[in-house]
Amino acid sequence: MIIIMPPSTVVLREWNIIELKDFGSRHFVGFSIYDKIGRVSTPIQEFDDVAWEGVTESGSNYLFKGEPGLVHPDALYVLNRVAGYGRIKYEWVYPTPQNTDGLH
Repeated sequence: MIIIMPPSTVVLREWNIIELKDFGSRHFVGFSIYDKIGRVSTPIQEFDDVAWEGVTESGSNYLFKGEPGLVHPDALYVLNRVAGYGRIKYEWVYPTPQNTDGLH
C-alpha cells in the first residue's frame, strides 16, 4: 500500500536519488529512520550535496545518514510500486551496487 505522507522532516539512510527522464524530475529514495518505512519523495526542489540535505516540492526537509548508493529493500519496494512495475523509466543519480532488474 502506498501512503501519502504530510510534509515533515525526514531522515533517510540507505538512500539514493532517481531521475525521471520523461518528467524531468529527481526524487529521493531511501529508508526513513523515524517512520521505519521506505520512502520516495515528491520532486526535489533544492539539494545540497555537501551538507546532504534537501527540500522537496511538498515542503518536506530531507536529511541523510551515510553516503548515497545502496538503497534499502523497503525503499526499492515502494519505488517499484510508484514506478508502476517498470512503466516509468528512471536512472540512479549515484552508482548503486545492487541488482535493480525490472526497476529501471
